[in-house]
Amino acid sequence: MESGPKSTEDKYYEISDEFLNSMDELGMRTSILIAKQIEESSMLIPSEILAVHHVGGIIEDPFEGPTPFSIEVLRVDEQVVMLTNISLISMDEYLDLINLNLYIKSNKDEHRESYSPKRNS
Repeated sequence: MESGPKSTEDKYYEISDEFLNSMDELGMRTSILIAKQIEESSMLIPSEILAVHHVGGIIEDPFEGPTPFSIEVLRVDEQVVMLTNISLISMDEYLDLINLNLYIKSNKDEHRESYSPKRNS
C-alpha cells in the first residue's frame, strides 16, 4: 500500500512503504533532517517515465557530522515522482552523484546565487 502524494510547492512526491520503513531504520533525528532537506530543496529527476534513478543528498547532523544519503526515485509521470527507498552512502558515492547532476539542490543556495550583488566594473 502506498501513501498519498506529498506536495512541495508545485512538486508532488508519492512515498512508498519501503521508503518509510527505510527512514524508520535510519532513526528519528536522521529521518527528520532528511525530510526537512527534501521539503526545502529541489530534485532534478531525469525525465524518463517509469525509470528508477538515485539522487544524492547530504545532511549536517550536529552529533554525527556530514551524512550523505541516496534516495531511489521513480518518475511515475511528468509531474509525479515516487520516493521508493533511501540509504546512507559513502562520501565518494555522493560526489559521484553530484558529478552526474543527480543530487538534491538547496533552494537556499539557488536564492543566494540569483541574488548575488552586481559588481561595478
